[in-house]
Amino acid sequence: MMRMAGKDLERTFYTQPKPDSVTVKQDTAPGLMATVKYGAIGGTILFALDKGYEVTGHFEAGGPLPFDDQLTISFARR
Repeated sequence: MMRMAGKDLERTFYTQPKPDSVTVKQDTAPGLMATVKYGAIGGTILFALDKGYEVTGHFEAGGPLPFDDQLTISFARR
């Protein structure tokens, strides 16, 4: 449509980056760590499912703190 209207087909948009500061809260680091951890687990599970494995999981709450819990994930060839 741009060619039919006699206008340029290319547009270049460039802005000069400016330095700025970012405020990070204390709970940002654990949130990022949890995202990476669960993303890695999820990626592993999806890869195994794609390769024909049967994936089962079992969660057991071991106490009041999160690191007391136990998550067991099993992979079995179908």
